[in-house]
Amino acid sequence: MQKSLMFLTLAVIVTGCRQKGSILVEADDQRARVAIAAVESFHKDLKEERYSEVCGRSTATAFKGSSDLPCIPFLTFVHENLGRPLDARRTNLPIREDGAESEPVRVGLDYASEYERGSAKEHFEFRIAGQTATLISYSVESEAFHSRETPR
Repeated sequence: MQKSLMFLTLAVIVTGCRQKGSILVEADDQRARVAIAAVESFHKDLKEERYSEVCGRSTATAFKGSSDLPCIPFLTFVHENLGRPLDARRTNLPIREDGAESEPVRVGLDYASEYERGSAKEHFEFRIAGQTATLISYSVESEAFHSRETPR
């Protein structure tokens, strides 16, 4: 009896201390689908110059990996240098933070995107809570930026 109680206590402690990890998931994972739809909305809004829509679905620090500019000036810079997005395809499986269905998790997506003035590598990270995606990190790399200095 004492051994089984000790085992149960140890199992509870180990389970309770488990840290979240990241896992590769298929694109049909429910939270990955929410993030993929958010990337499509990002590109559509960027194409139509609806920067305030993108900024409204982003954290204040989401673009710090690429620039110190606030959201709207940064998106304006991206659009002026790359032009309208034409095509985007995922370059790997979504990476999702391991977590219960009821808790918000991070989902990361990498894209190879074609714009009017060149190609770009884009990395998106979203916090997914139910059907809501909040952009928490975005970075973009493109040769089109080399002709003009990226503002910091």
